[in-house]
Amino acid sequence: MIPFSETLAVSGLELRRAKPLVLQVNTGTYCNMLCRHCHHDAGPHRAAETMGEGTAREVISFARRGAFAVADITGGAPELSPVLPLLVEGLSSACPKVVLRSNLTALAGANGSELA
Repeated sequence: MIPFSETLAVSGLELRRAKPLVLQVNTGTYCNMLCRHCHHDAGPHRAAETMGEGTAREVISFARRGAFAVADITGGAPELSPVLPLLVEGLSSACPKVVLRSNLTALAGANGSELA
């Protein structure tokens, strides 16, 4: 088998990475739904698997240092995470754009009014 680096060289190509523009933040695998198509295997049975405050603060610090164009918050259901308000506030000051991926059904709960 020919090493990948040699295949690139023969083709006159160079493997270079660009500066990352998007920081994807996964708050955990806790979700109020149990969807068969979920690639995280998230669900109500995974409530203990959610991001803590210390990790959220580290993510915000990393985002500030990385100068990302977009912070993309996902989960499970990130709106069920107790650190979501902290993440949204911190990442909003660190990145020009913040995307919150949600199934929307959990926004009717207690956290929903805090995010409005």
